[in-house]
Amino acid sequence: FSPEKSEISGAIGSSLFRLSANYIFIKQNDITAIDFGEREELYTFFDTRLSKYWSLSGSHRQNLGKNGGAIRSSIGIEYEDECFIFGLDVAEDNTEDRDFQSGFSIILRFTLKTIGEVRLSSSVGVDN
Repeated sequence: FSPEKSEISGAIGSSLFRLSANYIFIKQNDITAIDFGEREELYTFFDTRLSKYWSLSGSHRQNLGKNGGAIRSSIGIEYEDECFIFGLDVAEDNTEDRDFQSGFSIILRFTLKTIGEVRLSSSVGVDN
């Protein structure tokens, strides 16, 4: 018996500071070999409350395979009160697909809690 997929997750902390991690391994088989091949990744995330209204978060996804490396790293800051949420996220993506180019992205989020959300983003791609 050989498992096709293994996943383990864990989290620790409180509302003031939370740290979590997720490990995944997907064994290559006839179905996944076409799209993904074998995959082994580690995802880590933290979230901390800086004050009553401000919080800071960050995440990192790492490829642990043979040709491993950073997949995506991000950090964000958010202000939330009774009426609205304002957030700024900065990320670096190191993957490419036909519709997605690697590089840095900046996302500005504004949510009116009773109406909805508006997102503005800008990406800076890396030319190969």
